[in-house]
Amino acid sequence: SGYTAGTAMCGTSVTPPPTSSGTLSVSLASDTPASGIVIKNSARAPFTKIQLTATGGDVVIDSWVVKRVGVAQDNNFSSVDIVDLSTNAPINDTGKTFTTDHTANFTENLTVPSGTTKYVVLAGNMSSGNAGEVPALALQSLTLMGGSLSASLPITGNGMTINTSITIGTATVARGAYSNATTTALEIGKTEYAFFSFSVAAGSAEDITFKQVKLYQSGTASLTSDLKNLKLYKDGEFLADGTVSGSYVNFNFATAQVLAKGQTRQYQMKADVISGSARTVLFVIYRTTDMLIVGNTYNAGITPTYSGASATNSGTTVLTDNQATLSQGTLRVGRSNTVGAENVTIGSDQVLGGFEFEAKGEPITITALTLTVASTTANAAMTYDALKSIRLVNSS
Repeated sequence: SGYTAGTAMCGTSVTPPPTSSGTLSVSLASDTPASGIVIKNSARAPFTKIQLTATGGDVVIDSWVVKRVGVAQDNNFSSVDIVDLSTNAPINDTGKTFTTDHTANFTENLTVPSGTTKYVVLAGNMSSGNAGEVPALALQSLTLMGGSLSASLPITGNGMTINTSITIGTATVARGAYSNATTTALEIGKTEYAFFSFSVAAGSAEDITFKQVKLYQSGTASLTSDLKNLKLYKDGEFLADGTVSGSYVNFNFATAQVLAKGQTRQYQMKADVISGSARTVLFVIYRTTDMLIVGNTYNAGITPTYSGASATNSGTTVLTDNQATLSQGTLRVGRSNTVGAENVTIGSDQVLGGFEFEAKGEPITITALTLTVASTTANAAMTYDALKSIRLVNSS
């Protein structure tokens, strides 16, 4: 007894689940992509744009089902994504593949605040494809965490014709020139430390535009409580602040990076260390399509090739930088300049000195403190005799 809903029983706070109480209206967006071609091996090819509007309260979408329809085979797709256009990033951490009934299941939540409209795109990461086939993507069903759904499902976009004759440009991503060595003692309080470095090289087919990258923190340190000021740079030029979501940080550039054919550029992600004693930081690019790169000739998304040390082009964790382990907490003790050198008189509450204690990395408990008297007199015992009692006071 004495507890209310959401109250922690063991001394730690509990984050209540998001509320979902409104009505979600779902429809095909008026500017959904028109029928056209989709090029083999292109990434995040947009098929269907969906409009989501919440009224009468926030609405949380709990799960989604996307279906491949049309005169086509599932193997035209390597995977499919649901892209949140407010961040231009997939809501799913990994691309989803079709089951035997031509559906892909998404269990990632998306919140639509009351009185707002969000747009998402059902996008395909294409394979080498079957020329001339015309697939389309449909939103087959939605499940809400609460509230009511107003929709006429399925909602199907326009068919896209598979083109296998056009060859789009290429991009090669590798570890960059600014990588720091593995360290087991990165001090708390370090600022602008380069945790991840990578290079992007445009191939010879066409100029490319680099728009976005999402990094995954696979170590044990928290992106919200242990690190701050996550920023992306091109060489020394600031490009974007990171948007943190769980263990991911997304960088969406205000000004996209155009690389001419054959050009290579270096990028680095820096952050400040504010806590996290003995925890680890290891940033990676988790999957091949976590970088948004498009070719400038056909405006088709490009899936980069990952090359060199700590790189792979299959599965997850396709590019890794070196790990940093945060050092244990430290305690700095120094003289406080709030107490100057001055004469004292006979009386009570005379201030004799001041000290500053600064803990970094973790809470530190001080169980004992020994003070000694330094005297300029010939006999230090005279100083002891002059003191009736000494008190240690917290100035705050």
